[in-house]
Amino acid sequence: MQIKDSNPSRSLPDGPRPHAAGATSGSVRLIEILQKSTQYLKDKGLVSARLEAESILAHLLNTDRINLYLRFDQPVSEEEKEQLRMILKRRAAGEPLQYILGTTEFYGIDLKTCPGVFISQPDSELIIDLAKSFASSRKFNRALDAGCGSGALALALLAEGIAEQVVAVDHSREAVKLTRENAESLSFAKGRIEIVHADIFSADFSFTNNTSFDLIVSNPPYICEDEWPKLPVEIREHEPRNALVSGEDGLDAHRALAGNLPAWLGSDGIFLGEIAANQGKAATEIHKSWASKVHVHPDIEGRDRVVEARK
Repeated sequence: MQIKDSNPSRSLPDGPRPHAAGATSGSVRLIEILQKSTQYLKDKGLVSARLEAESILAHLLNTDRINLYLRFDQPVSEEEKEQLRMILKRRAAGEPLQYILGTTEFYGIDLKTCPGVFISQPDSELIIDLAKSFASSRKFNRALDAGCGSGALALALLAEGIAEQVVAVDHSREAVKLTRENAESLSFAKGRIEIVHADIFSADFSFTNNTSFDLIVSNPPYICEDEWPKLPVEIREHEPRNALVSGEDGLDAHRALAGNLPAWLGSDGIFLGEIAANQGKAATEIHKSWASKVHVHPDIEGRDRVVEARK
């Protein structure tokens, strides 16, 4: 059935339906709810409608997406349907699903999310892939996550055994609080992470002690000023602008890092920083000002994504 009504409450079945064994008369099965929810999100222009509908239902039913397929004949209560309608309406209005559900997944780790803190994206997992490959032949005792957000990179470094200790720094109090909450919920992070509230991309930032790191990772702001108004509504109206925009060419944060990396990195230290697809050449020039080796790594689609720099 094609759903043309913009009201999500009308996109979900309300009346009696033929029911499977175990369902009560007049109940609606999970499979029907999933189909209607997917179509509603498709009609709102969401590319990953099926995936998002599965994620929403899994959240509401306190299960995972795989188990949904084992419960397709399960009836859904009126209370669950009403909660679903509210979530679908918020998502259709452009609110990020990660904020609505209060959680996201990064490199196999479940992380809390909250409005005002940048949502980690799958693109950033390439940083962890690269660090993991380097760790196969060397040991990273201390690592720095510059601009930690929710703590995704820092906690993934610990979870994967890439680094023994990590310092996570962010200028946002909300981000620092969220990183601390995420770290406290993960047993492997206890006693292995230091979380600092500071603007690490400021030109006058410096560590108070003689700190040196074997590995520095960063997903800094890298969006150009004139690109901000063109971004999708779910980013522009919901995510923090100062965690995304970095000057006219999007590379001010990388320039600030380049000024400090020689002092922060150990003699054979490695820096891995995320960039936009059109920034590979410019980022290379910025980091050549201090590094003996600079290399840009593409993502799975062949676009420039991570700049690697070494002393």
